[in-house]
Amino acid sequence: MKNQRVLIVGFGFMGEMHVQALAGIPGVEIAGIVDVVPQAARDKVVRLGLALPVFDRLEMGLRETDATIVNVCLPTDQHANASIQALEAGKHVFCEKPVAISLPEARRIRTAHRKTAAFF
Repeated sequence: MKNQRVLIVGFGFMGEMHVQALAGIPGVEIAGIVDVVPQAARDKVVRLGLALPVFDRLEMGLRETDATIVNVCLPTDQHANASIQALEAGKHVFCEKPVAISLPEARRIRTAHRKTAAFF
């Protein structure tokens, strides 16, 4: 099986914890980081001793990496839009809980998921 490449979306406390956890899993590589404060994310990447591209928009990370999985580590009110965008790009999605802040948002995610063969 080929390595799974993960794009981390949101590089705050939880994003950093996910990077550290994923780094220890054989067959998993970090493809890049997406964060709205790219310079702070770059500084953190350097501090952690990593060599990863950093993007300020999810669409850039989706376009510029070969990620197979998008790991959404954003505030809850941003989960739905990021998850749907990743699903529509054909990526598997791992999202922090709760998945959405409302039932209609959760239904939007479910609808996007059903249109793909991706895991959510």
